[in-house]
Amino acid sequence: MASSKKIAPPADDRRDELLDRIEHTFLREGFRRVTIGELAARLRCSRRAIYELASSKEALFVKILDRVLTRIERMGREATGGARGVGDKILAFIEPGLTELVDAAPVFFADIASYPTAERRLRKHQDMRERELCKLIERGVRDGECRRIHAEVAAHALLAAYRAITGPAFLSNVDVSLADAVSEARDLFLFGLLHPED
Repeated sequence: MASSKKIAPPADDRRDELLDRIEHTFLREGFRRVTIGELAARLRCSRRAIYELASSKEALFVKILDRVLTRIERMGREATGGARGVGDKILAFIEPGLTELVDAAPVFFADIASYPTAERRLRKHQDMRERELCKLIERGVRDGECRRIHAEVAAHALLAAYRAITGPAFLSNVDVSLADAVSEARDLFLFGLLHPED
């Protein structure tokens, strides 16, 4: 007779499941307003299980932030490698930063800004993305796909524009969806960046 005893999931799978669900919570609620006890109750796990992931709630928030940003960086590299032409490469590089944070609430970014360790990690990520985008634009200029433009200025302006138009302060005051705002910014920058015939 087959045993009816449930088989526990592998430790790594359970760890990833907890991190996924904590990420979901932090993106929508930040970390300051949620206690470890509340997290444990929602996840139906012990406090010890959470403290095995990180030594404190603050460390757990940074771990989740690093997880999200590392995923964005990896997805951007992979997507860029498979794209053809500088325009497609730029879009492929930027898109994960939008799609992976599309559900993040303002409180998530407010908590990052209020916690120096998290703010430094985000700044490091943004600086890296700006450098990589600058290289893509420089390559486009060198290959003749882009008109001659200062790559650092273009990279900084493009990322700053995306951050601005995808923020709740902007979207709540205009009659446009997130997807349409991104599309408009994309067209504006690419048709100004690439040669007209492209």
